[in-house]
Amino acid sequence: MPHYRACSQLVLDRTLLSFSCTHIHLLRCAAIKNIARPHSSKAVQHPCDVESHLRVTENLRRHLSASGIITNICIVDTLRKEYPNHTVTQTPKSTGILELVKAGQASATLDTEVDFYATRVFKQADDQAKDAGHLRYKVEFGRYNYRWNDQDFWVYAAEYWEAYGSWVQNHYILGPRSQGDVINGQSQVADKLNVTGASLYPDWFPKWSLDYCHQHSAMIVTGDYRLMPESTGSDIMEDISDFWTWVREGLPRHLAEARPGIEADLGKVIAYGDSAGGTLAIQSGLIQPPGFVKAVIAAYPGLATVAAKPTTSVLGAPTIPPSVLEEFLRSMEPGKIVSSADPPARMPIALSIAQQGRKLEFWGEDERLFPVKVLQTVDEMPFVLVLHGKGDTSVPVEGSVRFAELVRRRFGVGKVDLRIRPGEHGFDAEARLDMPWLKEGLGRVTELWLG
Repeated sequence: MPHYRACSQLVLDRTLLSFSCTHIHLLRCAAIKNIARPHSSKAVQHPCDVESHLRVTENLRRHLSASGIITNICIVDTLRKEYPNHTVTQTPKSTGILELVKAGQASATLDTEVDFYATRVFKQADDQAKDAGHLRYKVEFGRYNYRWNDQDFWVYAAEYWEAYGSWVQNHYILGPRSQGDVINGQSQVADKLNVTGASLYPDWFPKWSLDYCHQHSAMIVTGDYRLMPESTGSDIMEDISDFWTWVREGLPRHLAEARPGIEADLGKVIAYGDSAGGTLAIQSGLIQPPGFVKAVIAAYPGLATVAAKPTTSVLGAPTIPPSVLEEFLRSMEPGKIVSSADPPARMPIALSIAQQGRKLEFWGEDERLFPVKVLQTVDEMPFVLVLHGKGDTSVPVEGSVRFAELVRRRFGVGKVDLRIRPGEHGFDAEARLDMPWLKEGLGRVTELWLG
């Protein structure tokens, strides 16, 4: 009889700020033109690469011609899907990727074999130059063949008006996975930027977590919970408690009916989640019966106990006018329950709450809602592995640092392992199990989980 260990994960529905998408009309400059692909005998791409690029361009064209989501999310999400064998690193234009070319440290050629958006602008001659100037392309969206440090990349350049009047200039660097992480930049992966969630949304599983579960024949169990602002933190914690009751009592019956011959080893359970799901995974470890949850993996969890200060710097997103949130709150139906939303739905409201520092207003201030407070009331806790990006603008790393200090003070150094890495919220999207920092961190989890 096949026997599967149960790796219970609060993973996909992991963000607490999930809201309904409002109309966002993305503005384009009237001067932007689509430059059609010229016919050329020069074959510079594999045909499937051209097809991938055409789908990326067409998806952007559809996005810009309708009410839609944050354009940056659209671009990153599309690139990841169309180039599955490449890593995608998003970085502001100001990082100077193309400036390296002017400095002679790299080469870049605009790929005119494929569609691109551009305007032709007149560039005046430098004061010391004798020519009269010339026309050049000002690329709004296009792909460059880029070579740096003897390695080849694609660099997508994108400049556009984002919702609410923000002018955005980004570069998206595509490098074959076999080349490893050779370019440093602010990695912002779309499925990690969303503050929405649904338990069956597959793109929100970091690949390493799937590989880890597959490596150990683990069963992944996820569950939806009520979302803010329609519901409160207390509602959510009630759902989490019900989830674990179902795991112990309902899951065995469900498997017996739906998958005869497969059993869940409920003596070997870990809790995993990232972002808000990381918070709930830690809460699960603290409030479930001692010993039931063998270990917890929490990636960039929200662990602050005080209201965040208003900020416009959240994942590089544009500033959302406060009126957007107020209008949404006025339109909410009394008693309505929302428990799932596929990203990128409901993004503007989530960003607005974060930017205005109003999370606690909807989450609540009951001490039982905060792991650092619950920590003071328990006599036992499972081992917790915390992964956090040093440059996280959505959930600052200071909360994880303070949590780790409190755990060590109360339960000793062996109960927590905090691993801080460079990067933004969702920094682990391209992480692999063979990376030393992750492999070492998971070693203790595996030992406690499987013995």
